[in-house]
Amino acid sequence: MRLGLPPYVSTELQDSETMISYIPEPDLTARRRIILATFPLFVVLVIVLVWFFNERTSGIAIAAAVYCIVSLFVFALRLCRTSYVISARRVVRFVGGKKVEDLVFAESTRPVLLDFAASDFLIWRWMGRFFSLGSVVEARRLKPAPWTVVTFFTSRDPSRMRIGYPGHSLPIQRLLKDVTLAWEAAQDTPKATP
Repeated sequence: MRLGLPPYVSTELQDSETMISYIPEPDLTARRRIILATFPLFVVLVIVLVWFFNERTSGIAIAAAVYCIVSLFVFALRLCRTSYVISARRVVRFVGGKKVEDLVFAESTRPVLLDFAASDFLIWRWMGRFFSLGSVVEARRLKPAPWTVVTFFTSRDPSRMRIGYPGHSLPIQRLLKDVTLAWEAAQDTPKATP
């Protein structure tokens, strides 16, 4: 086991992989920020649900509103238990100590920094400020997997991976540098032949 790392990180990394960075689960203060960042949308959904009940609209609309509220709550809880490992070969995302997804650098585009609050697009800028979305590091897969029911319900995007979450206080510039250096090194690595 590598010193100071949770057991699930050590078991996931292969012997030939060099770990560059480990981003642990958010601490209690960061978890509060995540909950507060998703709280405005949660309140809006509750108001919509109450309106549906008062207007005696269809059961499908009420079920959809309940589903949105529950899924937002589960999404926020998952973010509070999310951690990342950046190795020389890939980025791995864990939720509650279980591997959820990974992105191999040799099969992705160059990582970029997304700053929603400074976007030229009005809706992105508004969402960035409304939900306290800080900058995130994003890498897109060259050949994304198709959407499935499981990826939809687990809020996984098969086309990309982002490092960051609402209300985070991660050293995002350093993470971008680490991910970019690992990506550049992976591009120079010769691909395995079948």
